[in-house]
Amino acid sequence: MRKDYCESIDELRSKLLANCKGRETDEPVEDPMELASRCVELNEKVYELVSKIAMKNASTKMLYQSYFVNRGESNKPVIVTKTLTEALVERDVLKKEIGMYKSMVSSADTTYKRYDVVLSQNSTKEYKIEAKFNVKATEKLIDRLSKFLRILDTKIQEVNWTIDIDFEEL
Repeated sequence: MRKDYCESIDELRSKLLANCKGRETDEPVEDPMELASRCVELNEKVYELVSKIAMKNASTKMLYQSYFVNRGESNKPVIVTKTLTEALVERDVLKKEIGMYKSMVSSADTTYKRYDVVLSQNSTKEYKIEAKFNVKATEKLIDRLSKFLRILDTKIQEVNWTIDIDFEEL
């Protein structure tokens, strides 16, 4: 529903911008103020929809494995009861952390450039390029975090299927 509203808003916005100016002798194909008014109505529907979803997510409790509860101790997930909103935030943070670690591993790849050559007036010196962290351990961490992410994402989807939100008014 939200996606449909947003696509409609984008289409209306394109039409709106196409009709905002033209030759002095031409009339716009559609009234820009009417298009703007329709955009505002759809924005209000998006606001109502997202607000309802956010309130429902904040009041819906779920049981899931949280990676963040004892993160500094054993790095093992702990079963917790939190709101769906908290689970969604945890999922987003996990995605960002996984992305960060993947970028590190990618950045440390020395497959194509193993040596750096420095030329000075009198000499040439080669320096071996190497990763400055344990790549294998980081790859294992990525795998572990990705597993937690898959489990959490599945649980969130499961809970989402059980939630009822009244969309009749929209």
